[in-house]
Amino acid sequence: MKKKIPIYISYFTTWVDDKGDIHFYEDIYDKDEKLASLVAE
Repeated sequence: MKKKIPIYISYFTTWVDDKGDIHFYEDIYDKDEKLASLVAE
């Protein structure tokens, strides 16, 4: 490609379904703990 375009990758380990129930996936990249510590600051 001649023109560079940005690519964004999102990584989610939780999601809410249409009924409002929250679901959790396994954190295969071990990112949740670091994110939780940053949010708690």
